[in-house]
Amino acid sequence: MAKVFDKGYEMTSPHNCGKFFNEVTIEELRKIPLTLTEEERKSSCAKYYDLPEVGLPQECWEAMQKPMNTEDCYMPDKVAEHMLNAESDTVENGFGVTENGIGYAAIRVNQVGRTDEKVKWYREHFAREGNLFYKAWYPGAHLVHMKNGAVEDFGWGMLTVQFTIDDFDMSLVGIDTEKIEELDPNCISVFGAGAICHPLAHPEEEEYVSMFCYTRKTDWGRELRVRYWEGVLFQADGTFKVQKNITGEEMLRKAKLHMEHCMKEYYNEQRLMNLFWDERGKN
Repeated sequence: MAKVFDKGYEMTSPHNCGKFFNEVTIEELRKIPLTLTEEERKSSCAKYYDLPEVGLPQECWEAMQKPMNTEDCYMPDKVAEHMLNAESDTVENGFGVTENGIGYAAIRVNQVGRTDEKVKWYREHFAREGNLFYKAWYPGAHLVHMKNGAVEDFGWGMLTVQFTIDDFDMSLVGIDTEKIEELDPNCISVFGAGAICHPLAHPEEEEYVSMFCYTRKTDWGRELRVRYWEGVLFQADGTFKVQKNITGEEMLRKAKLHMEHCMKEYYNEQRLMNLFWDERGKN
């Protein structure tokens, strides 16, 4: 069973299609349209899919201009010392490659004005038709959310992303759950997940990615800090598996694309939640 930290605050969770990956074929997934179906288009929430691309803070655009220094990129076992014992990491928005050749991305999303009421309303009422919830989260890059993963495009083509959530344990990132409250009383949620990915066009190929999410409450809302590792898979035995089937510039390219994808999806989620709350929830 996955070991996580949760103080009981309302958290987002994507509306899924109700099926596991083993219940659908690759051919069936390929037939799902990236644009809206007739059912989804009829939804009163279809207008949120049609919004222009979300704007990003200046710090995000600056992070895209050049890679981080190698010494500021770290592997999962260094997470605790970088995030749990400090208000801010050395680099909160950036991409690069670790000394051992793993793609690394850091993202911080300022969720200004986020409250439990907004999160609960959005999670339970937003875009329930078909796959609209997931498509509207990142139009053109999100296809469908499954019970155990998703089909999405990080920037290099549609992938089946099958999560291995139950294999994550805090020991993988060097965190003692019992000490989180003492070291960072503002922390409200910590979790991680590995994923085995296959290109939808070439399912015989395989790649790994793992993520770590750390959420803190603030006086203006919440702060979400995300870390990604290309070529790393968390495993149930408390270790992580490394698969470097790409190297050098290609690994760097994917780390940058993954960083940009994460920034855009979570800042768009922030926009959607606030709009939906202002239009339908707060009254």
